[in-house]
Amino acid sequence: MAPTLRSATRPQRAIGTRLYQARMAAVRRITKGWSIESQRYPSQGLQTTANDAYRRHAVFALLHIPSFVNWIMTHDEPDYSQPMLNNPKINICPNSYAATGFPNPACCGGRDPCPICAFKAVIDEYWAPASPNLNNCIQHLDHVVFNHVVNAWGESTTQPRPIGLYLSHMIENLGDAGRPPITWKETETALFDVRSTRDSTCTRCSQNNTTTTSLYEINLTVDDTRPARTLKKALERYFQLRPSTHACPSLHCAGRTTSPSTDTFELSAAPYILIIHLSRWGIPGQPKQTDQLTIPRHLDLWYDQINENLDLDLDYRLHTVISHRGADLRNGRFLTVTRGPRTCIKMHNGVVRKATQEQMSHHTQTWGRISARGREVLPTEPGYGARPPSPGEGNYLPYILIYVKER
Repeated sequence: MAPTLRSATRPQRAIGTRLYQARMAAVRRITKGWSIESQRYPSQGLQTTANDAYRRHAVFALLHIPSFVNWIMTHDEPDYSQPMLNNPKINICPNSYAATGFPNPACCGGRDPCPICAFKAVIDEYWAPASPNLNNCIQHLDHVVFNHVVNAWGESTTQPRPIGLYLSHMIENLGDAGRPPITWKETETALFDVRSTRDSTCTRCSQNNTTTTSLYEINLTVDDTRPARTLKKALERYFQLRPSTHACPSLHCAGRTTSPSTDTFELSAAPYILIIHLSRWGIPGQPKQTDQLTIPRHLDLWYDQINENLDLDLDYRLHTVISHRGADLRNGRFLTVTRGPRTCIKMHNGVVRKATQEQMSHHTQTWGRISARGREVLPTEPGYGARPPSPGEGNYLPYILIYVKER
């Protein structure tokens, strides 16, 4: 008998849908590894302040995802779908630099400053043996990308916001800024788009309504009153049957703005880069939720699909953990642990240290003091010293998880 959605066994190899095959074709060329020439261990991180720390950690995380870096680096390739005339580079983004180290504001054919070129300049500077213009390029990226995000939010640039929300707006902005052919947007969708299907059954008339949504993250509300303890349990809660209210289009419920219903969420298409947002401020009026979740190094979403034959495999490997310490976003601090080209590293307030895979998958992340022996120690460990702890030392709770597809 064929296995069901939640069966303990699954087929050794499923067929995969056309959508899955199209997504794999869109990212096949950019998921082979690093394309950067210099795979140096970065000696410094990105300097942060209280207002821009969440943006810096989001950029730092993306800088260490090979498929994202490779995607951005393909931006200066010619568009062979357009006539080349007598200039072989007529359709190539100039990405020239001024004396200040900023990309040319008139790049991409005289349009508004290109966010893709701005990010490409950051990549070029960050992975170069010397990075004299890195801060200038980061500031330019803020000017080009963040201003678009702020306009979407309609709020001040000094108001810290959730990293997941900033990542979503930035990725969407990068995708929309791509030049022809259409494969640029298709690649962005294949990299980040979490497409889910919601089946709603009206409790008044029993009519079933199906809607499809596309997001750049899975938003999991962390609730101390209903602790999940593990990320797997939290995902099961996300995809389980739940009560809700929607406008029912049936004639029986005509005229009612909302009707009670039961919803079921299932994946209809999974991304290559999976962003999971642990929303610790997801309950209005409540303080930060501090429930600790066990973070798996490997994640399988196969059982959360619509059917068994949707994708061949949905095995993900933990790539980045962005953690938070403090009561709120304005006064808190961030710590990012990520995989690099050769080793795991972690960054806090512009300082980069080596890390381990075990540290990345722990339910809390730590930033300590370097002892006289060169080892990182916490206030509770011997060798910490008599000096009082600095504001950034201590335990951090995972906030943003980034998984990358293994196949």
